[in-house]
Amino acid sequence: MEIFKGNLNSVVLLPGGSANEKKRGISHLFEHLFIANLFRNNIRDWVSGFTREDYIIILIAKINLKDLLTLTRNIKIEQEILTKEKDLVLNEIQHKKNSEAELFFNEVWRDTKYSHSPLGNISDLKNITIKDIVLFKEKILNGPIFLYSKNEGLSVHNKKSHKEQGYSKLRILKQKRRIFFRNNHYIVTYCKGEPGIIYLASRIISLFNPNSHIQVSEKKDLCALIMEEETKIPTGQDIYKLIPESLLRINEEVKGITNDFREVAINELESYYFYKKPWTLRIQQLASINEIQIVSLLNQLKNIRLS
Repeated sequence: MEIFKGNLNSVVLLPGGSANEKKRGISHLFEHLFIANLFRNNIRDWVSGFTREDYIIILIAKINLKDLLTLTRNIKIEQEILTKEKDLVLNEIQHKKNSEAELFFNEVWRDTKYSHSPLGNISDLKNITIKDIVLFKEKILNGPIFLYSKNEGLSVHNKKSHKEQGYSKLRILKQKRRIFFRNNHYIVTYCKGEPGIIYLASRIISLFNPNSHIQVSEKKDLCALIMEEETKIPTGQDIYKLIPESLLRINEEVKGITNDFREVAINELESYYFYKKPWTLRIQQLASINEIQIVSLLNQLKNIRLS
């Protein structure tokens, strides 16, 4: 559900998402109900939203934290509205469940806590009740709620409930997985911790393999480095030569989105929710990563066994 009119000034992050659900799709359904409630309160300019594995994002023309909390507390869930929004979510699932991105990332995250699609599960969605939504809303209100606005930057409600991650150093898991998708084989390596160094390593590998598909998929509790199977990992002097160019390209990409409030806000919200660090600071810290650490990481990636 989207209405784009006027200027976007506020982006909201609500913890939730498909990795944290008992009933698959309740986060996605709550996103729809939240936006429907905004319409009922005559907030109709620049309204949009989406759900991911770890959170719900709501984009609003302009709102402050106090009004946001009031709107969330006062969401009315009536059976007629619930049925209407369920139908919209079910139609969205039918429309998107076979998309390239949906099918690809289903394979990437298979057998992990992120294996469930943010779209939801049809049978679970049909059985979600008003009571389920009320309990989900109370869970949202009892946790941290994040707002990023043009004028005030980041605001956090219930900050004490935002728990520390308990780790900072990246840890590569001991096994990697081979997946097959659209006539291509990919190798997926899973990591825990703040993934700045894996992000930089992926750029170094991309420069060394300009025709290969290489990307990092980042979640709150896990990240995945995805590479086509024939990708070569650079070694020795090649790594040292590629580090400056990789950092330059990352900085150019960041400069390219600094005037896009939507992208900046989402990056800042996700970064603070995941790591309690500003996104801009994390980008700056890439330049201070020790070259020996990068060489060590790339050697690890080369030597990890397939599961």
